[in-house]
Amino acid sequence: MSKEILTIENQYFTVKVKSLGAELTSMFSKVSKREIVWQGDETFPRQANNLFPICGPLKDGYYLHNGRKYEMRQHGLARLMEFEVAEHSETFLCFLLKSNEETKALYPYDFELYINFELIDDMLQQTYKVVNASEKETMYYGVGGHTGFNIPMAENENSNDYYVEFGENQPHIMEMTETSCLTGEKISNQLENGKFNLSDTVFEKGSVAFGGFSKKELTLKSKKSNHFVKVKFDDFENCLLWCMEGKLKYLCIEPWNSLPDMYDTDHDLSKKVGILSLKSGKSASHIQEITAN
Repeated sequence: MSKEILTIENQYFTVKVKSLGAELTSMFSKVSKREIVWQGDETFPRQANNLFPICGPLKDGYYLHNGRKYEMRQHGLARLMEFEVAEHSETFLCFLLKSNEETKALYPYDFELYINFELIDDMLQQTYKVVNASEKETMYYGVGGHTGFNIPMAENENSNDYYVEFGENQPHIMEMTETSCLTGEKISNQLENGKFNLSDTVFEKGSVAFGGFSKKELTLKSKKSNHFVKVKFDDFENCLLWCMEGKLKYLCIEPWNSLPDMYDTDHDLSKKVGILSLKSGKSASHIQEITAN
């Protein structure tokens, strides 16, 4: 399977994306002279997974559709598939994945998934466009991002120097079981003056899932430098924060539509928490916007 890497750039950034999974591999700032995106290592080699048609794990690793059992790995199939390049210019890149025999063994629908990257001044806009290509059937799907951002952002800083600024948001945290299923319980706001403080131990129990946003944006900031990463996600209902347990070398900011299964799920895909639906022939777009310095 090929791993072609394509580049777009402007006066602010050079951005690289590989065709395998349409995965963002680099967002280099020409202004601050630093790499924004996590570059991967042996503990976590991935960088910016694209999640489709589920976000997170399925309880017991399967779902049901029209009485049939389908097994699927965590985060779905798109991140493991080779995309074709549909369009490429100096500042715009469009990848396309169409349903095929391999995808239908995991997910029975006819679909087209476009993942676009566009540099608009000092912002990278990433658009997920989902098309239900079936003749009659309503399609159920989830979609989300999983971009890792480098920490530290400057020399002589450590994980305790960083926090996520929620601004005017007062979100709740969705409680999860040890197997990353939702319990249905919501934990009241645990922010300190609108901030979620980071450390090497903050993700010991796994990702932290936030919901109930009034303004859909988060900013990764430093207490010592002016570097930052801001993610706006107006077309997503939830956002998760995560890093592999251990030293905080990156932060994944993950806007999601759809969530992990409930602990007591009946496995019916159409009833999955946060699942989206598209009627035959219809499409929907979901955009995240990344700015950084």
